Amino acid sequence: MFQDARIDYKFSTELFPNWFPSSTYLRALCAPAFVRTIAQPYSLVNVHGTDCVLLGRGKKCITTLHGLETDLADSLRLARVVPSGKYAVLLSVGSLKQRLALKRSDFVFAVSNHIARRVTSMRNDVKVWITPNGVDTGFFRRANSEELSRMSRRFGLREEDQVILFVGRAHIVKGMTVLPKIVRRIVHRVNNAKFVLAGDSSAKFDPWIPSDVRRSCLCVGKVDDYDLRGLYSLARVQICPSLYEPFGLVCLEAMSCGTPVVCFNNGGPSDFVADGINGALVDPFDVEEFAERTIQFASDEGFRRKASAEAIRTVVQYDWSCTQRKLRQSFQEVLSELGYHS
Repeated sequence: MFQDARIDYKFSTELFPNWFPSSTYLRALCAPAFVRTIAQPYSLVNVHGTDCVLLGRGKKCITTLHGLETDLADSLRLARVVPSGKYAVLLSVGSLKQRLALKRSDFVFAVSNHIARRVTSMRNDVKVWITPNGVDTGFFRRANSEELSRMSRRFGLREEDQVILFVGRAHIVKGMTVLPKIVRRIVHRVNNAKFVLAGDSSAKFDPWIPSDVRRSCLCVGKVDDYDLRGLYSLARVQICPSLYEPFGLVCLEAMSCGTPVVCFNNGGPSDFVADGINGALVDPFDVEEFAERTIQFASDEGFRRKASAEAIRTVVQYDWSCTQRKLRQSFQEVLSELGYHS
């Protein structure tokens, strides 16, 4: 990619292979191998996350940030959620590591404007590029009628069901403390409302779902991309009640399939969700307003159709071909900053 720039460059996915364990304990065991790899004479290293704290001096470092632990902690406090036990420890350690990583970083790639602004507020002497994630718009597209019928039969959905989709883990950060309140407000006002929960097992979702609305919820577990595309297309609206969402890839995927999204205005989705145009941005953490905006998309077909068309138009600029060009340009600008010119 940068042969003309005459710089020793190696992608961080090679330094940090895809199979590198996500478990904190296993990462610690593998850290020596990582350190040995980056000890090689590379002039520039791109590290995703905060592991640049392991880099020695003499190397320039690009840190790609997909989220900020300090922002997550702030969002939890705003939502009046108090982390405890192992999670509280990991959050504290992550926040400390993040601050150290920002000190060590020479350049930062941020996946959203929200992260870029927060990085600049913490360290205004580092240059930040916005390099968003992308979506395969050729794959994530509106399913045809045959696919929709097959998906409905597979998951036991009726033609009259008003599908409201949630995609994510059954975790506090993904909104499990507010989701039950949203569900309860909607099922009492939308006839045949059916909440489809995808991304985690029934065993993990069940403790969060109140017994009085359980019949209106369907957990489909973890699904592959083909089923996910079908579910996006079946849904009248997707909800993303995350307490903190640094980017919001599932929102982009849903919009690519023509499904409007409703989310809290507390992170990355504000880059591509235009309130009242292709979806809805709700003040954190206004459950009443969140339910109202969801009901609007579920009940008003004309409004939903307009938002659906706008959503598809918006996502075009996030196709992988576009985000790849933006990433390439960002790398070239970093090389130029370092005095290497192609």
